[in-house]
Amino acid sequence: MAFTELTNLLPPTRKKRIRSIYLIRLTTVCIAMITFIVLSSAALLVPSYIYLHQQNSLRETELEKLNTTLTLSGGKDVANRFASISQDTAYLGRLATTSSATSVVTALTAVPHPGISISGMSYTPASKGVPGKMIVNGSATTRSALHAYIDTLNNQPFITNADLPISAYAKEKDIQFSVTVTGTLTP
Repeated sequence: MAFTELTNLLPPTRKKRIRSIYLIRLTTVCIAMITFIVLSSAALLVPSYIYLHQQNSLRETELEKLNTTLTLSGGKDVANRFASISQDTAYLGRLATTSSATSVVTALTAVPHPGISISGMSYTPASKGVPGKMIVNGSATTRSALHAYIDTLNNQPFITNADLPISAYAKEKDIQFSVTVTGTLTP
């Protein structure tokens, strides 16, 4: 026959002492386990630390070698490439703020011009407060067709002035002309 109920005959002071000893042992085991986990984790990190240190020293050696090579070459190649890239960047920056020649040419050729034959154009974009400039070369069949074309150009919103030399009106027919158009030139 087995007894399932055990009777503890120890006095209450001894029971308290046994509980405190049990808590001290439990705390000691927990602290030992935590210490073991921390130390084993640190031990597992040592190979990673060694690898990282080796990679770092390898890169420092490579950097020193590159600095030496750069010093020996005087850095002329790098300086030349940097200057070229700086010039290209400045040019592209200017292009971003100027009006496109394509849009201006398209807008000018869209202007009605019966009796006018355009043979060439020269474009200078607006920059730093200076208006854009375009020179339009061509020929007109009659003086009145040329005059109507100049009036139409002057009425365009993106053109402030279409200047034609008075000498262009000297001939009656087959007039060669060169008109200087100024303005924002951004249709």
